[in-house]
Amino acid sequence: MIRVKVTLAVVFSLLAGLSLLSTAIVAERLAPFELRTGMTEQLADRYRLLMARRGRLVRGAAATLFGLMAGVPAAGLWKEWLLFSHPVSFGRSDPQFHRDVSFYVFRLPWITFMVEWLFTVSVVCTVLAIAIHYVHGGIRLSPSAPRGPSIAPSTRMHIAAMLAGLALLKAVGYYFDRFQLVNSTRGTDDGAFYTDVHAQLPALGLLLLISLLAAIVLLATIRRRDWHLPLLVVAAWVVVSLVAGVIFPAAVQRLQVKSDEPNKERPYLQRNIAATRVALGLNNVETTKVTVGAVDATQVRDDAAQLQNARLLDPHISTASFNRLAALTGDYAFSDLDVDRYKVGGKVEQVVIGARELSADGPSNNSWSNRHLAYTHGLGVAVASASRITDAGRPAFITPSGDGPSSSEALSVTRSGVYVGENMGSYAVVDTKTDEIDGKGVVAPRYNAPDGGVRLSSTLRRVAFALRFGEWNLFASGPITEQSQILYVRDVRSRLATVAPFLATDADPYPVVVGGKILWIADGYTTTNRYPYAQHADTSGLLAASGLLQGFNYVRNSVKAVVDAYDGSVSLYVVDESDPIVEAWREVFPTLFKSTADMPAGLAEHFRYPEDLFRVQSKMWGSYRLSDPRTFYERNDSWDVSRRPARKQDRQSASTATTVVPAQAQVDDPTRAKDDQRIDPYYTLLKPPGGGPAQFVLLRSFVPFSRTNNRPELVSYMTASSDPGNYGELHVYEVSGTRPSGPFDVANSLSKQFSDELTLKDAPGAGSEVVFGDLQLMPVGRGIVWVRPWFVQETTDRPIPELKTVTVTSGNASAAGTTLEGALQALFLADPGFSTVVSAGGSTSGQPGGSAGAGGTSGGGGATPSTTATTATTVSPEALLAAAGRAKADAAAALKAGDLGTYQRKIDEAYSLAAQAASKALGVPVTAGPGVGAGSVTGGSVTGGSGGGSSSSSSSTTVPTSTTVKPGSVQGPTTSSDSTAPTTINA
Repeated sequence: MIRVKVTLAVVFSLLAGLSLLSTAIVAERLAPFELRTGMTEQLADRYRLLMARRGRLVRGAAATLFGLMAGVPAAGLWKEWLLFSHPVSFGRSDPQFHRDVSFYVFRLPWITFMVEWLFTVSVVCTVLAIAIHYVHGGIRLSPSAPRGPSIAPSTRMHIAAMLAGLALLKAVGYYFDRFQLVNSTRGTDDGAFYTDVHAQLPALGLLLLISLLAAIVLLATIRRRDWHLPLLVVAAWVVVSLVAGVIFPAAVQRLQVKSDEPNKERPYLQRNIAATRVALGLNNVETTKVTVGAVDATQVRDDAAQLQNARLLDPHISTASFNRLAALTGDYAFSDLDVDRYKVGGKVEQVVIGARELSADGPSNNSWSNRHLAYTHGLGVAVASASRITDAGRPAFITPSGDGPSSSEALSVTRSGVYVGENMGSYAVVDTKTDEIDGKGVVAPRYNAPDGGVRLSSTLRRVAFALRFGEWNLFASGPITEQSQILYVRDVRSRLATVAPFLATDADPYPVVVGGKILWIADGYTTTNRYPYAQHADTSGLLAASGLLQGFNYVRNSVKAVVDAYDGSVSLYVVDESDPIVEAWREVFPTLFKSTADMPAGLAEHFRYPEDLFRVQSKMWGSYRLSDPRTFYERNDSWDVSRRPARKQDRQSASTATTVVPAQAQVDDPTRAKDDQRIDPYYTLLKPPGGGPAQFVLLRSFVPFSRTNNRPELVSYMTASSDPGNYGELHVYEVSGTRPSGPFDVANSLSKQFSDELTLKDAPGAGSEVVFGDLQLMPVGRGIVWVRPWFVQETTDRPIPELKTVTVTSGNASAAGTTLEGALQALFLADPGFSTVVSAGGSTSGQPGGSAGAGGTSGGGGATPSTTATTATTVSPEALLAAAGRAKADAAAALKAGDLGTYQRKIDEAYSLAAQAASKALGVPVTAGPGVGAGSVTGGSVTGGSGGGSSSSSSSTTVPTSTTVKPGSVQGPTTSSDSTAPTTINA
C-alpha cells in the first residue's frame, strides 16, 4: 500500500509539474518578445524584464508547487488504481450498454479520474500559456498598438493546439459520461431510466460530436488567422450543452415521463429490480407461505423443544449483570455481550458470551506503571445460558470464573489473556521487569507471543514511541528492557482497518472459544456504488460504528476476519469466492487472504450471519420482494420492518387502562446512526414452520408498508441461517389468510393487560424499574407464540437486572409468570390436551413459576433438573379463567357467523370454567349462572377474552358456604390473619 501510494504521488506530481514546466518553456520560446507602448502593456514589459534573470528559478518553483498540489492527492486513489489494474469479471452485463459489470466497478472509476485530472491540468497549463504569451508580447490587446489588438502567429498556433487538446479531452469525457448514466438518480429509482436513455444519452452523443468538431476547427486555425469560426463553434457548443444537456432532458422528464410514469419507466424499473436483488444478495431468497392459526396445548406439548430455545437472557440488558457478577474485580468490565451457540450437556444451546476486558476507567491504582505494565490485559470470557436463569432471575453462568473449569468442554479456555478486544484503546508494554496481573492480584504468566507487538530493542525505537504517545516513561522507565514489546493497536476494528482498509467492518465483533483460545470474529464486507442499475442501500437502521455507513449499491460479506485475543494475529478467511471484488484484492495481496480449508476445526460452527448486512437486506426486501414493475412503482403491496417495541414503558400513562407504549419510549442508544424506530434483528435457535431441526438464525418481522404506521399486523418474517450446512440462506415466511398482530401491537397489548403489575414493579420513586427484553417470535404448531422477558432493576448507578416476569402471547390471549413454564401453564394448562409441563428454561431451582404453577429446569447454579407432570386436576384458577376467555371469544365468533348452537355451547363452557376458577380460588363450590364472563386475573398473571378485572388468588382462602357466580364479582371471606376484607374475583 505504501509503495503504491508513493508511486502514484510521485508519478502524478512529476506529470503535473512537467506539464506546467514544458508549457512555460514552449510559450516563452514561441513568444515574439516585442516591447509595447500602452500603459498596461508597459507594466507587462517591466515584469518580463524583471523576471528575465530569475525565469528558470520561477518556472522550477511554480512547476514543483503545482506538481505537488495536483499530484499528491492522487495517492488517495490507490484502491481505484489497484482494482483498475487487477479486474475480475462479474459474469454479468448491464442491460443498456451490454458491458461486463467489472468495467463499471474496476475500470470506469479510474478512467473517469484520469480524464478529469488531465482536463484540469490542461486548463491550468492553457491559462498559463496565454498569460506568458501576453507578457512576452504574443498577444496585444491595446487599441493603440501599431496593428491594433492582435495575436502573433506562433502564439496562435500554440494556443489553438492547447484548446484543441482540451476539446479532445472533453470529447473523451462525454464518451465515458454515457456509461455513468447506469447509476443516474434522475428517475424514480437508480439507473438509466427513460429520460436518461431517450434524452440525456443522445445529448451526450451530440456534445461528443460538437467537441470533436471544435477540436478540428481549432487545429485548422493553426494555418488560418481567422478566429471567427472557432469562436462560433465554441458558442454553439455552449448553447448545445445548455439546451441539449440540461433543458431538453428536464423538459422530457417533466412533460413526457411525469404524465405517464408507470408505463414510461416500466422496463427500467424491471432492470432496477433485477440488478438490486443481485447486488444486495436478495436474488435467492426462498419464500414460504404459512397460515397462522390458533395454538392449542397439544401443539405446545409437541413443540416443547422449540419453546426450550426461547432466550430469556437479553444481551442488551444483561451487561450490567455480567459486570456485577462476573467481572472478578473493578479492574475488568464487559463492554458488550453477544449471542452464540455451544454444546452444553451434550446438546447445542444458545449462550450469551462476553470477553472480560480491562475497565475503561483503568485499574484501582491508576499509576502509569499499573495502567501500562501491570494491568495489560483482560481475562477470559464469561458465558451464561441464554434460556436458563437462576432462582433470583440472574444469569446462570457456565464459565463463572472465565478461565476456570467449565460445564462445557467446548468453552474451556487454556489461554485466557485478552490483549486485543473491543474496548482496548490504550497501549500496553509486556515482557517487562514488572509482573503482569491476572484477576485479584494473581501474577500472570509472562507474555509469550514473539510477534505480538513491536519490540523496544533500541533507543531509537523507545524515543519514537515516547514521541508517538507523548510519554517520557516509554523512554526512561527502568522495567522496560530490550525484550519488551509495545502493543498499541488493540481494538479489533482498528486492527482490521490497519491490515485491510479496503474492507468495511461490521459494527459488532464477537468473541468465540475455539481450541482453548479466545478469538474475535468480525465480518468484512466488500462494497461499491458502481453496480449498474442497482439501488443504493438504505442504511438508516445501522449502528454508528458500522463500516457500511457509506453510499453503496453492492455488498458482499466475503471475509470472516479472525483476530486472536492474545497475540493479535489477524486471519482473513474468504468465505464467498464468487465475489469478484474480493478476488481482485486476492490478486493484489496474494498472501493476505486464506481459504476456508485453512480454518481451525470448530471455527465455522460459530460463524454468524452478520447483523449489519441483514439490517440492510431486510430493509430493502420490503420493496424489492415485488417483481412486477407496476406493483413496485405503486408500492401498494410493499412491506416495512416492524416498529420496534419499547424497552421501557411510558410512565405518564402507565396508570390508565389504555396504556400505550410509543416507539419513542426507548432506552437511549447513542450508537445508532439514525434511529428509524424499526425492530432490531435478533439471533435465536428456531425450528422452521412445518418441522425440521432448529437452526441458529437472525430474525426480523415485517408489517404492511404505511406512511402513518397504522398497519401493525404481522405480514411475514425473514430469517438468515448461520448454520454451517446452509449458512447465508435467506428465508421469508409470508403469512397467508388472517394476519396476527405484529410485535409492536403485541407489546402494547401486554403493557395494557398487565398495567397493574407494571405499575407495581416499574416504580422509580421506590427504586425499581422494568426493562423489557426482546419480543421473540416462536413458531409453534400451526401458529405463533410470542415470548418476552421482563427485567426489574434498581435505579442505581450499578443495577443488576433480574428476570422477574415472562410473558407469552398466543392470538389474543396472554399470560405471565415468574418463569416461562409458569406463563405457558397459565395460558394452556386448562386445555385438556396440555397434560405435561413444558420444561422450557424456567427457574433453576424448580420452584413454581408464578401463581399459575410451574416446574423448572436446571441452571448454572448446580440445581437439579426437574420436570413436573401436571394433569387437569391441578389446573389453577388463572388457567381456568384463561380457558373461559377463549371459550367466550369462540362464542362471540360463532354468534357473528350465525351459528347459535356453537354459541350456546361455548357460552355454557365459559360459565362452567369461570365457576370452576371461582371454586378453586374460594375453596367452596360455585355455581355457574347467567352473565358470567371470562375476565382477567392480572395478579395471577392471566388475561384473555374481553371481560375484565383483577385479583390475587390465594390458596389459603376458604368460604364456608356455597356461592353462586353472578355478573360483576364473586366474594367470600378470607382467612388471612392481617385482613378481614373479603376476597373479590371480578368475573
